Amino acid sequence: MLPHDETPVAGAPDWLLTYGDLMSLLLTFFVMLVSMSELKSEPRVVQAVEAMNEQFGKERRDEPGLHRPRGAKMEAPLGTAARIEGVRTGRHAMIGGSVVFDENTAELSDDQVEKLQFVCQQFLGKAQKIEIRGHTTRRPLPDDSPYRDHWDLAYARCRKAFEIAVAAGVEPGRMRLSVAGANEPSVVVGDDPLRRRENARVEAFLLNEFAEDYENAAAAAAARP
Repeated sequence: MLPHDETPVAGAPDWLLTYGDLMSLLLTFFVMLVSMSELKSEPRVVQAVEAMNEQFGKERRDEPGLHRPRGAKMEAPLGTAARIEGVRTGRHAMIGGSVVFDENTAELSDDQVEKLQFVCQQFLGKAQKIEIRGHTTRRPLPDDSPYRDHWDLAYARCRKAFEIAVAAGVEPGRMRLSVAGANEPSVVVGDDPLRRRENARVEAFLLNEFAEDYENAAAAAAARP
């Protein structure tokens, strides 16, 4: 207790405590910024980021309007997988999908077109090349088939998928068409006769190859005397 003739000593104003807390937070924020900038310069971190970009699709941010044209974002159709199933590992990035055709045709139903359009949405704004690969079953074609053989049918499916991809906004120069025919059955289908019909498919997926590398090579070749 203070004597009656003494007045209490004035303490620090209330705002000073708030100011001290704010300075502490600012100091912490700057320490985090410095730490993150040093982390980005680590060679191992840079290599890891580049590897992820190559595997899962490197975004192209140098040109406007490539990411989602017209602002449209499609919802995944029911049962649509975001990754390819049954595609052999190796040089492909596992981003893409497959669309199953009726066994002896290169035409697609509205639902199948919608699924392929959704797959194409995953490619927009990426820098990689795209492969569209056509497959068929091993069953003989009907006698009245308009296709000469399985190779012809598989290519017709590739062309159909290519046209849909272009209409969805994918640059034609990024795409590559390849035909496997009946020689690469899906590894997830198994021996079920009904499931084997799913071999009548087209797969569309990103490659670990960049379109600009080919464009630069073509420009350099054109510039040579």
